[in-house]
Amino acid sequence: MMSVMKRFYLVVLCILFFHVLFGKIKNGYELRLEDSRNSLRSLNLLLLEGKKLSAAERQLVRSKIEKLVEYLSLYELTDEFIRHFKIVAPIMFTEMDNIKDRRGRFTDIYVRLIPEGKSRIPVSAASFFEQTPDDEDANVSHYGIYSVSVDILILDKALFLLSHELGHIKHVVPNLAEYSKFYNWRYNSTSDNSYMGHSANDLSGEQSHIFERRFLEEQKTYFKHGGKKPMSLGPLLTQIRKNAKNRETDYPLLFASNDIR
Repeated sequence: MMSVMKRFYLVVLCILFFHVLFGKIKNGYELRLEDSRNSLRSLNLLLLEGKKLSAAERQLVRSKIEKLVEYLSLYELTDEFIRHFKIVAPIMFTEMDNIKDRRGRFTDIYVRLIPEGKSRIPVSAASFFEQTPDDEDANVSHYGIYSVSVDILILDKALFLLSHELGHIKHVVPNLAEYSKFYNWRYNSTSDNSYMGHSANDLSGEQSHIFERRFLEEQKTYFKHGGKKPMSLGPLLTQIRKNAKNRETDYPLLFASNDIR
C-alpha cells in the first residue's frame, strides 16, 4: 500500500528549535537516543547491584529494560536501513539530503522503521507535514522547525517505500503553502488514507512515482556493479535485539557494512 499525506494542522510552537545550516536525512529515533542509553545502563546496574529489590520491583525493572532494548534496537535497524539506502541510491539520497523549502532553508527528513501494529495510520509508509503558524513555507514536526518525518513498516520492500515517500517530500517541502491549500481542498471530505496524496492532479503523488522509477534504476546500477542484497529487516532486527541483550554492552552495536548480504 502506498503512502498518504497527513492533514496540515496548524500547531502552536512554544519553542522554536535552532536550525542547522544543512538539512539531512536523519534517524527518527535519535531524539531519545542518549536518554535511552543512559537509562538502560542505570537499570542494568540496578539489577546487578539491587540486592534489596523485591520480586515485583525486579520485574518492573526488567519490563523497562525490554522497552529500552526495543527502542534502541529500532534505532540501530533504522540507522542501518538509512545507510544502505545511501549505498543503493546515492544520487537520490544526496539530493534529498539537501532539500530546501521555498525560501531556501534546508529541511531535515527524519525516518523511522516501525513494527507492524505500531504505525500511526494503517498504511505501509507515510510522510507527515505541518506548517508553522507564522510561516506558511516552513515545515515543522515534533523533531523541530524545518523538518518532516517518515514512518515505514518493517517490510522487505522498505527501501522502495522510502523512495516513494521521498518523492512526496520532494514536491511538498518547496511547495508547502500551495500544496497545503490543494490538499485541504482535495481531501477534506475523505477518510481513505490510501487515497490521500494520490488523486488526479496531485503533483506530490506524481513525484512519488517518478522517485520509485528513479530508485529502481539506481538499484539496477548498484546490483550491476556487484552490490549485495541486504539482509531482510525482520531477521536483522532479531539479531540486533539479541545483541542488545548482551550484558557486556549497554546498547546495540552497529552492524558493519560487510554484514549486509
